Amino acid sequence: MSLLAKALAKRQPETGPQRIEGGFQADTGLMLRRLLGTAGLCLAMAAGVWLWPQLQWLDLNPPEALQPKVPQQVQEGSAPALRMREPAIVADPFFLARQQLPAAPKATTQPAPQAIHYTGHFYATEPALRWVKFNGHKLHQGDSWEQIQVLEIGPESTKVKLSGKVLWLNALTNWPVQNQAS
Repeated sequence: MSLLAKALAKRQPETGPQRIEGGFQADTGLMLRRLLGTAGLCLAMAAGVWLWPQLQWLDLNPPEALQPKVPQQVQEGSAPALRMREPAIVADPFFLARQQLPAAPKATTQPAPQAIHYTGHFYATEPALRWVKFNGHKLHQGDSWEQIQVLEIGPESTKVKLSGKVLWLNALTNWPVQNQAS
C-alpha cells in the first residue's frame, strides 16, 4: 500500500451538509441567501415606486444666482464677429536672409568616361545584394564611379546618372558615350 493510500485511509470523515434523498445535499445557507436576495430586491423596487412620485416636485435647474452672466448681445446672436489678429510684419527680412542656405561647394570635375563597357549584371530581391560591373568596376545600387552613379538596378536594366543625365541601360549592353564637354 502506498503512502498516499495510507494517509487517505487514516483521514477522518468531515462533517458536511446532510444528505437527502436523490443524492442532493441540503445547504440551508444557500437557500437563506437566495431568499434574502429576492426579498431585498423586492423591497428596493417597492421603495423606488413609492419615492418616484415624491421626487417629481424637485426643481433640478440651478437658481439664477448661480447661472453665468452672458451679455445680451451674445445671447441673441447679434454680437459682431470676432476678428483674428493679423501680424504687423508679414515676413521678417532679417530672418528670411538667415534661412537661405549657403551655396553648395563646387564639385571637382572628373572627365566622363569615353565608353561604358557593361560587363556584369546581378539582380536580387534584396537591394543590398544587387550589383553591376562597368568598365571592370563592381558597383552596387547607390554607388558612383567617376561620373557614373548607379541609381537603380532592375531585373533587365539599370538606371544610371551620367554627367547629370539620367539613362536606362539595358543589361550587358555596351554603350559608347560621347563626351560632350570638350
